[in-house]
Amino acid sequence: MRRSRLLLAVAASVVAVGVVLGFGPVHPFASAATGGSAPRVLSVGTVRPAQVVVPAGPAKARPLVLVLHGYGSSGAAIDRYLRLRAAAAARGVVLAFPDGTLENGNGNRFWNATNNCCDFYNSGVDDSAYLASLVDAIAQQTPIDRARVYAFGHSNGGFMAYRLACDHADTFAAVAVLAGATFADKARCAPSKPVSVLSINGTADYIVNIAGGPEFDPYPSTATSLRYWASYDGCGPNVTLRRTGTLHLLATGTKRETTTFSSRPCPAGVNVDFWRMAGAPHSPNFNTSFGSDVLAWLLRHHR
Repeated sequence: MRRSRLLLAVAASVVAVGVVLGFGPVHPFASAATGGSAPRVLSVGTVRPAQVVVPAGPAKARPLVLVLHGYGSSGAAIDRYLRLRAAAAARGVVLAFPDGTLENGNGNRFWNATNNCCDFYNSGVDDSAYLASLVDAIAQQTPIDRARVYAFGHSNGGFMAYRLACDHADTFAAVAVLAGATFADKARCAPSKPVSVLSINGTADYIVNIAGGPEFDPYPSTATSLRYWASYDGCGPNVTLRRTGTLHLLATGTKRETTTFSSRPCPAGVNVDFWRMAGAPHSPNFNTSFGSDVLAWLLRHHR
């Protein structure tokens, strides 16, 4: 457990460094539209208000993505890090940037996602219920397409996205997970219906390793997480992970460093996919197409 805390704290520091170095512009938060084509930025909730970015234009039911930060980070920080706003505006997607609970003793924010990550002080906070209720609260302030509600999380936020898929399959059509893992115990997750999942992992991520670990506080490997979800989603007993193409997601280099895979066979409309980023660390510096590619993947799935 101590090792996991140390590694996840390092992850948070990497994100913090990325924010300082300027991985994207700082977005001012406001409570109303600023005029012209600017989006509306709402503050939703009372105990832990989430910043919600609504694209400009007439009110209509829009897809919603909850964007979940890593351990020690925040909604504002992952907003700056991932730079999803332009891609979301182009696709008419509402983004929500909630904050995890402040940890006793050191003030780090965390999500109580799985037993592996990351309620280190055993607070017992029910983040699964909180985030599901946040979807309802957002829908009270702006129209939401309930068939297209998603979660996208990094690190501890990725673990949390998997937890939401386990607990609230009726709400979330798909989740995208950057450097995260699902429950190590397959029996702890029992989604009520299929949820499409995308796992995005760097081969040089030594904080949440593709191979899983550590032994005394285990989280499953990426392959195991995908195998579990293929089983939950009814992809059949002989499912295989097949290469489907390549992508260029990283800001460094010009080659298509990311190899994409998809589980086959799966029911129509359901995907259990893997994007393997060669040489990428826990918190990569992404290019401008990353957000577009992730949102495009999410939007292909609906209830």
